[in-house]
Amino acid sequence: MPVTLGALLAQPALGLTVLACGEMAGQEVRWVHASELADPTPYLEGGELLLSVGMWFEAGALDGVATAYVQRLIDAGVAGLGFGVGIQHAMVPDELVVAAAERGLPLLQVPEKTPFITISRTVWEALAADQYAEVTRIAQAQQELTRAAVAAGPAGLVRRIAERLDGWALLLDAAGTVEHAFPAGAARRGGWLATELERFRDLSTPVSATLSVDGDQIVVQSLRIGRRNGGFLAVGSTQRLGQEQRNVLNTAVSLLTLMLAQSTALQTAESHLRTTIFDLLVSGDAERAAKLADDLWGGLPREPVRLLLVAGEPRCRDDLSEIVAAAAATAGERVFRAEVGERLAIVHSAGGRMRQRVLTAAAASEELVVGESSEATIVELHRASREAEQALEAGQRTGRGYTAFADIGAAGLLSLLATPSAVAFAESLLRPLIEHDATGRGDLLRSLGTWLEHNAEWDAAAAALGVHRHTLRHRIRRVETLLARDLGLTAVRVELWAGIRLLAASRVPGD
Repeated sequence: MPVTLGALLAQPALGLTVLACGEMAGQEVRWVHASELADPTPYLEGGELLLSVGMWFEAGALDGVATAYVQRLIDAGVAGLGFGVGIQHAMVPDELVVAAAERGLPLLQVPEKTPFITISRTVWEALAADQYAEVTRIAQAQQELTRAAVAAGPAGLVRRIAERLDGWALLLDAAGTVEHAFPAGAARRGGWLATELERFRDLSTPVSATLSVDGDQIVVQSLRIGRRNGGFLAVGSTQRLGQEQRNVLNTAVSLLTLMLAQSTALQTAESHLRTTIFDLLVSGDAERAAKLADDLWGGLPREPVRLLLVAGEPRCRDDLSEIVAAAAATAGERVFRAEVGERLAIVHSAGGRMRQRVLTAAAASEELVVGESSEATIVELHRASREAEQALEAGQRTGRGYTAFADIGAAGLLSLLATPSAVAFAESLLRPLIEHDATGRGDLLRSLGTWLEHNAEWDAAAAALGVHRHTLRHRIRRVETLLARDLGLTAVRVELWAGIRLLAASRVPGD
């Protein structure tokens, strides 16, 4: 408890008497200072009980001297004035009593039998006892928080800090998502806080912010793991946090940061293990991989399996990995996942329910691209890995979010050739026909394409074009002349057919 003027007045051994502003006895005394200077304020910090025997005051002096003295003390933030009688003055001068009462300065009379040192020692001992009690309370709170963290993890720690501060507490991850809240209703503040935290998320320095919202005093502190921001602890109370409460809060932040660092280290180690096991699987050492998976996670998915390879932003891949882990735990289905370079590999049972859940979660993010293998056994994952990589590359090339290995063949060979370079080659190859048709003197490009589509059969191609076969023969001879190519050669026909198809696929309808 803080030392107050009232507490000193309540001690009979001191014999203090209040002469002015007794209603202000609740003023906190931060220290005691004795001075006989007419202006002691240069040596004061505020909150002191100033002691004086009045050597600066001559009996019968003008009232203005006492008034100016009192005003200087008030301006300096003095808690009160203790005037010692019996040495310089037999009693406290009336002028001083009146000035103190009018200006609002608590004035105490100190009897001759009470040395100033006794008052100083009394205040010092009370302050020391108060500081010791505060340190003891903080130590007890630290022990309570540590026990809560050990016994119940972050959730228990969040609960205990909220109870300690008589308010609410939220633990948020680096993205601003609520991980733990107490009481449960405090979670509704998460959305608003996540928006507020956007400006702090990428800062390279620790964050400690105080906000005032809807009557709550909110303090937010970041949880730093090295240079990375691992999350935030937010607490709110109807009262502004005092120094003792802030010390308790700092302890909670330290404990949460330690747990987060340990969790991060374990997650990193587990990620390396998963990558190692995947490497063993695709290299053909399925026996050792299966043994490690059995020991660590209860085994690999049931055969036959499919392999999904996911590419995209690391943050989106991490989110998908967490969704997969949570969904697999809920469904009671084994799913193996591993980071492989800049890919997330997911092995799931071909007949299980997880495939659709994973694809639905991946489709929710426009930044993820998925390639899926055909069915395989565990020992065939080297083949499945190659197929999933090829499907993923096809999806990235065509701009599709999901591509199965079977889709590559269904899309045809040209889908593999549809690159800007291939289209440029087709335009260059067919440029003489394009320029000829632009003059309006014939439809050579379409005629060539239709003729090739009908395996160079004149009657069928002419019927499809709606022209006489002799007209078509004349056009094809013109094509040979313009292109300087022998259309009797199969290789030339294939090249021209592919060029026409690529050119048609690259053009926007209406061009």
